[in-house]
Formats: sequence, structure tokens, C-alpha cells
Amino acid sequence: NSEAQKYAKENGFTFKVLLTTPELVSAKNSADGVRVTWKPTENAAGYNVYRKTPKSGWSRIGFVEGERTKSYVDATAKNGVDYIYTVRAVFKNELSGYDKNGVSVHYLTAPTVTLTNVVGGVSIEWTKNPRATAYRVYRKLPTQSSWTKIKTVKASVLNFTDVDAKSGKEANY
Repeated sequence: NSEAQKYAKENGFTFKVLLTTPELVSAKNSADGVRVTWKPTENAAGYNVYRKTPKSGWSRIGFVEGERTKSYVDATAKNGVDYIYTVRAVFKNELSGYDKNGVSVHYLTAPTVTLTNVVGGVSIEWTKNPRATAYRVYRKLPTQSSWTKIKTVKASVLNFTDVDAKSGKEANY
């Protein structure tokens, strides 16, 4: 809807939108799958998201609408698999280039966590992920904007007691 596009249409010129390649930011494990993020590209109507493994080629796995959109969650990722993601900006039939190297992640499903108040702290227990090599326990208080790592344990350990938990104080784990 730019003035240039209107001028081209009124005067019979072909108007082509040039899309720059989206800059990839990250691919990270999330509770719902792998979250792929990028910096938005000007003039994009949306973004095609592609995935591959180290032994396969690129496959389009999704589309998200909107120029300012900057993330996609791959809910079809499988536990224990290495994935590489990339993104292309889309405007009608036009596609931008894409980062051929992509961003990589080793996807692990999140364990189910159970919290129990016990004498001397909070007991945190979780289900085993057969692909995990360790577990990191994080805590976030309502007054904090980010998570704090409080413990790393071996893959064979499925519980931890937070003895620093304060009675009557809310915390997320």
C-alpha cells in the first residue's frame, strides 16, 4: 500500500516487493516445543518456518502471519532430536532469502514437576526424560523478572529440596 506501489499500479508497471532475509535469533526448548525467534523484516506479510535435521533437507513446517511477528513454536518436535531452523519472509508470491546455516537446538521435552511443602523447605520432584544428561532447577520469586538457577543434578537424580525456601513466601520452580 505504498505510494510507489500505487504509482506502479496506476501506470501499468510491475511492482515487486524486495524482502530482506530475516535475521535468526535463536531456537530454544520451551514447554510447548521448540521456540524459533527472528528479527522482523520490513514489508513481510508473514513468515515461512523451515526445519531440518543434520541428515535431512529443509521442510516447511509452518507459516505465521504479520510483518511484526517474530517467533514460532514447533509443537511437532520429537524428544532427543537435533533440529536446525530457518525462516523466510513472505509477501504474496515473493519470498526472501534464508539463512542456510539456520539456528540449532537439541530438543528435550520438559519433565512434569511436582512441588511439596516439607519440613525445612520445598521438595521438587520431576519425571525422568530418557534423553536428559542432567537437570537444572530454577526458582523465580514474584518480585523477580528472571529465573535463578539454584541447582544442577545428574540425570539419575529426580528430586531436590530447596532448603532456602522461605515459609509463607511464594516461589515458582
